[in-house]
This record gives sequence, structure tokens and C-alpha cells, in this order.
Amino acid sequence: SNGAPVTAVGSFSLLGPGGTDSTSLQVGFLTSAAGNFTGGNAGSATISFVSDASNVGGCAPNCAMNIASQTVTAIGKVYNAAVGQLNTTVVDFGVARVGDVVAARNVSVSNVAAVTLLNDTLQASLTGISDFSGNGSSVAGVGPSASGNIAVGLITATAGTFDQTGTVVFTSQNPDLADISAGPNGAVQVKGTVNNLADADILFDGGNGSFSGSNLMYVWDFGAVDQAMAQVFSADFKVRNVAVGPSDNLNGEFDTTGAGPYAVSGFNPFFNLVAGMDFTGLHVSFDSTGFGPGVITRSVFLDPTSVFAGLSDIALSRIELRFTGRVFNNGTGVPAPGTVLLMMFGVLGLLAARRRRAMN
Repeated sequence: SNGAPVTAVGSFSLLGPGGTDSTSLQVGFLTSAAGNFTGGNAGSATISFVSDASNVGGCAPNCAMNIASQTVTAIGKVYNAAVGQLNTTVVDFGVARVGDVVAARNVSVSNVAAVTLLNDTLQASLTGISDFSGNGSSVAGVGPSASGNIAVGLITATAGTFDQTGTVVFTSQNPDLADISAGPNGAVQVKGTVNNLADADILFDGGNGSFSGSNLMYVWDFGAVDQAMAQVFSADFKVRNVAVGPSDNLNGEFDTTGAGPYAVSGFNPFFNLVAGMDFTGLHVSFDSTGFGPGVITRSVFLDPTSVFAGLSDIALSRIELRFTGRVFNNGTGVPAPGTVLLMMFGVLGLLAARRRRAMN
């Protein structure tokens, strides 16, 4: 051998004229040091030849004579394999809301192989995080003593708590050889929570009259009252955060400036109403004394806000709670004539119906 990375061993003797020896001499290539041993960097081995006339005889004492040696050129490439290292073991997106655009996070990997004369590059692939974007993504071409990133993202199309453990597979690559493993796989936990917005609902909590409505309009109707009877009607209400799944908390403030002549109490600000929780004690009453005949309609408004620690507050649509009733005054404390006529017609109709049933 004329030096590393070439090795040369073997010999033969007494090869007759026209003979061939194809096994005794061997040239090898060391892989202990990386390098591109081609062109001017090629290795070589020298074969030394001796012409031996012993088979002819009569040549003693000079039967052996050195003849010109020959050189064997040995070329090849020795790559230093990549070695993968996972730098990010947990990606935590925290809490976001449905529909939010959340910045992608990076899973960092490094090729910790030493820089040599010829190196493989590292490829890292991530799988097992189907609830997140970036599942199946990879980074390639990471050189020795360098790092790269695999981007992952939180999908906010639906509310939920997401927690998955992905697998990072490391591969050592070069353009001349088949890929090989670049070390054991790595595990990375990817997690995050997507909240629904808080959702305010006003519920009837007992009292007189009827209650109806949904979404942004609710109506309490206490019916009709004769002013002379001096009746007091009242009802209780509550606010519930009816959001489902992971959700924001609910804050709320009331605007009661337009409530009079209805008396209201308990309409105070509330904070951090978690999903399914009620804010109670909202009381409304109406005393017919001192009010003339007519329909009396007033409203209280709720201004709800969706809140969660670490996120900006979101103002929700204003909700109206409307109070309505009818006051009449015939000065007797009994129904007005029109009302009496209606009652008479009703009784007559009932009697007629019973007569028809009897005849049948």
C-alpha cells in the first residue's frame, strides 16, 4: 500500500508463462476515516514483480531479476453517518379559541455527527400527531453540527383538548448509498386546547306571568291587571353560561337604566361564570298602583363578554330582557266591559259545545 485508506496484502510465486493469478493479491479500502478518495485524492498500491528463471535452470546464482513494478489505483468514498438528536420533547400550544389563527411551533432536531471530509446529511420525519397540522412532515439535508426544524400547528376548527405523542424518525442519507438509520427514534408530546366562546342564556327562575324567547331576545309578560286591584307581579331570572366542551368563562354587565317603572334588583356585574354555571338573584317586580291604563314595556340589557386567562376578551352580542304587561282601569276592580263581553261569548260557546255533545 502507498498509504491510507488503501490496504494491500498477498503474494504469489512461480506463476508460469501465460498463467494468471486472480486471488493471491488483495487491495482493500479502510472505512475508519471519512473522505472522498477520488481524482487527486485517490489511493494506490504497488505490485513488485520478479522474473524467476529457476524453471529453466542453469541460471544460478542469478536466477531472479527484478522487473518493472506496476501501480493499482484505488478510488472510493467513505461517508461519516449522520447522528440525529431530538431537541424538542414537548410542544404546548396552551389555549386558543375556535377559528383562531395560531402561529406554528417548531420541533427542533440536530445532526450531532462531527464534521469530516465527507458527511451524510440528516433527515427527520414526524408522525403520530393527526390532530395537529404537520403530521408526516420532515426536514432533510441537515448537515453535521447543524440543526433543523419541523413545523407543527394547532388545528382550531373544533373545540377540544388535544394531546398526542408523535414519533421522530432519523435517517442518514447520501447520494451514493442506501439510507440508514441515524439513531433511535425520538418522542415528542404535542398538546393544546381549543375553546368555544362563552354563550349567555337568560332563564326564568320562578314567579308570575309567562316567559319566552331565545338567543338575543327574551320577554317576561305578566299579563293584564286592573289598576284598582293594586296588584304586584314579580319574577326571578338567572344567567347561565351554556357553552359546551372546552369553553371560555362568561362575564356580564347589565344596563338597567330603562327598566322603570319595573323595580329590579340583583342585576350586578358577574365574572368568570364557567360553562354550566348560573348567576342567580335577578328579581323584577311591577306594582300597578299609580299607573294609568296601557301597555307598559321596558327592557334590561345584558352585555356579555367571553373571557379566558391569557386570551384577549371577546365582547358578545347584547341580549335584551324585555318586561311587558297591560294595565286597565274601570274603577271597580273587576274586568272591563269589553272583557266581560268576551267572557260571556266564551261561556255561551262552551254551553253550545256541551249541548252538541249531548245531542250526539
